[in-house]
Parts: sequence; structure tokens; C-alpha cells
Amino acid sequence: MARKVFGKTWWAKRWIQTLEQRGWQNRLQRGRSYARNKRVLNVQIHPGQVVAEVQGSHLHPYWVEISIPMLSDEEWERVLDAMASRAVFAAKLLSGEMPENIEEAFESAGVHLFPSEDEEISMFCSCPDWVRPCKHIAATYYVLGEMFDYDPFLLFLLRGRSREQVMDALQSRHALEAAKPEAAQEEHSSLVQEMAEFWGDPDRLSGLHIRVESPPVSQAMLLRLGPYPHPQSAQIVEEVLSRVYTMSTERALRLAYPTKEESSP
Repeated sequence: MARKVFGKTWWAKRWIQTLEQRGWQNRLQRGRSYARNKRVLNVQIHPGQVVAEVQGSHLHPYWVEISIPMLSDEEWERVLDAMASRAVFAAKLLSGEMPENIEEAFESAGVHLFPSEDEEISMFCSCPDWVRPCKHIAATYYVLGEMFDYDPFLLFLLRGRSREQVMDALQSRHALEAAKPEAAQEEHSSLVQEMAEFWGDPDRLSGLHIRVESPPVSQAMLLRLGPYPHPQSAQIVEEVLSRVYTMSTERALRLAYPTKEESSP
């Protein structure tokens, strides 16, 4: 049986990689079996903090707290400005994906999305092990990677902003940009040009001839669909659909090319 992998998306892998690069790899590995055995209970993510209960060898689970520095309001404003300048960021995030170059928006603001090496991560566990991270904290780190797979906005929450705050801020910035007179004028000019190109030169259509006629193969769509899956009623269904397709074709041709009697009022 294959072992469970924590961190399938690039951002979840980046989270675990960032922590392992701190020299915690051996300690983190000790927590993998705890995470795989679902010993991490009741994980809650708040702005700048993660709290969880981890079931160890004792009867009662241990209490775990992990705190990561939040970005200030000024730092978030710079990040959001950088994100708003790239329409693909909002599009990706709306679809539940973390853009692969999202870190550029944070770096341009002089901050990081993932914990950097010089940032202090505060860790607490109620277990008697004095070394940090202990296996209970390590297990929580891996479960967080799994949670980030399903909701990348939790990374933003750890840095201090919720999904709603980020998306509202991006939409507000786009609305302000679209309301600028120069933006409206540019959009109008572009639309006029596109309409002119769309209609083109009418003389170029003079050689275009369209004729509606019966398909060369009768009931071609039915043939593509293949045999009806229920043999008991296959013949009846195929006969009915065949008549419907034939009648529809004849009706379409009469509408396209009515006779004199049909076209007269």
C-alpha cells in the first residue's frame, strides 16, 4: 500500500520544503507517521496562528500552537497592488489555484508568502519533549500542507488576510482602474476597432454561398452514438428517433426553402 503524500500542489510542497530547509527535516519526518495515522485532531487556522490537538501515547491529546508573523496593513496594501496589476492572479485564485509566480507579488512588496529563514516561527506543544519541533508539531505541519492543497487561501490567512478580504481588495482595485477616464477611452477605442474588423469589407462576402440541404448520411448523429444500450427496447427507440430526425430535417428544409404555397400569406 502506497504511503500517503502530503503536499500534492506546488504551494503545499513549497510549504513543506520551506520548513525542511530550516534543518528540521529529521524532526518533521518523525511526525509523518502521526499525520498518516490521523492523530492530528481539530486543526484550526486563524490569522497568524494554527492550533491543533494531537493524540499521542497518553489518554488526552496534546495541545499544539504554531504562530507565524502576519504582514502589516501597509505590507498587505503593497502586495495587493502588485497582485492587482496582474489579471491572471485574480483569475487563478477565483478558480481555487495559487498562481505559480504569486511569490513575485510578495517579493516586490519586500515580504514573503511562505516563512523565510530569518522569520521566527513560534511553536508550543504541551508534551514533555523539550526539543522543537516535536513530533506532534511536525505532524501538524504536514496536515497543514494537506489542507493547503484544498484551500490555498489558508496561506493568506496565516499571513493575516482572509479569502474574502483578498478577493474584495482585488475587485475594488480593478473597479477603480476601470472607472478611470483614460481606461474607459482605451476600452472604447479598442471596441470600435474590433467591431470594424469584425464586419470587414462586405464585398468580400459576395462569393460566399450558403445552402441548407439534407445531410449526406441519414441519421448521422444516431450512428455516432452507437447501439441503444437496452436490447429489449432498442428497436422501438431507434425507430422513433429515426422518424424524429427525418421529420426535423424535412421541417428545417421547408423553413429554409418554402414552396410558393407555404410562403404565401
